[in-house]
Amino acid sequence: MAGKKEKKKENRETKDNAKTTKDKVKAFARMIRKLRDLRFEISLLFLVIGVALTIIAFFSPAGDKTPAFLYGVVSAVGNWYLWFWVVGPLMVIGSSWYAYDYIKKRRMFENLMNTNSKAKFLENLPDLEDVVWYLKEKDRIRLAQKKKKLLR
Repeated sequence: MAGKKEKKKENRETKDNAKTTKDKVKAFARMIRKLRDLRFEISLLFLVIGVALTIIAFFSPAGDKTPAFLYGVVSAVGNWYLWFWVVGPLMVIGSSWYAYDYIKKRRMFENLMNTNSKAKFLENLPDLEDVVWYLKEKDRIRLAQKKKKLLR
């Protein structure tokens, strides 16, 4: 008897663990979707940080010629400015690329969506489905509504 009760208890714990694992996976997927939706804003934030790091790295070796508004920051950075020479431009290049890519895909999506012809829409549908993956949730909803409207 005691063995059956213990097995039932273990089965319940296993099911509870499976539910929490499924919940964790779903929460992780939601977080990834949110990050993908905020891709453009995050890339702009990293662009600003990269520009700031590059400016600090540029003025750090200047010593007394450092502008007054940067003097406190530059003196606090010390020899770390060498890392800023590497990290700053890399952040600028990477975040600029992400921002440019998002803008390019947004324009492509808008151009492909601006059609009332069912034939053109069907011709552009594979491209639209590829592009919409990189855009926001509202764009996925717009595409679904347009599909529903034109493919009735």
